[in-house]
Amino acid sequence: MTNKTPNVSILEEVADWLEAGAKHTVDHPINFDMQYFHRNTDCGSVACIAGAIVQFNDNGDLNTLDSLSIMRKARSVANLTIEQSDFLFAPADDPNQLEPYHIHYENIDPQWAARTIRHFIKTGVVDWVETAEIELERV
Repeated sequence: MTNKTPNVSILEEVADWLEAGAKHTVDHPINFDMQYFHRNTDCGSVACIAGAIVQFNDNGDLNTLDSLSIMRKARSVANLTIEQSDFLFAPADDPNQLEPYHIHYENIDPQWAARTIRHFIKTGVVDWVETAEIELERV
């Protein structure tokens, strides 16, 4: 695995936004939804962690990118390894994260995502199970 130093300021910006309720603002024109890397709705755009990283820091048009491209761009912008970005951006599909607990993306709220980002910044480990406020049981 390549040793990289994540861009903490970018991760903190997303965590701050999530902790503030992930509201659509002039500076951050999206809402949070881990189910979608990015999608447009009647009331604006929604995005997951990866989509937020790209939206806040790349100034690119998310409408022109597919999910894999958004994930790759976010990985590059935040200077994450492939493993870190997979664990952070797609935890419900990963057997090392939430998949064994049958937690779905719609169950991930902004506060949980922010706790996970803060935990990663502090420890260097993405751990959705550790940052859950409920006790998770393997199914």
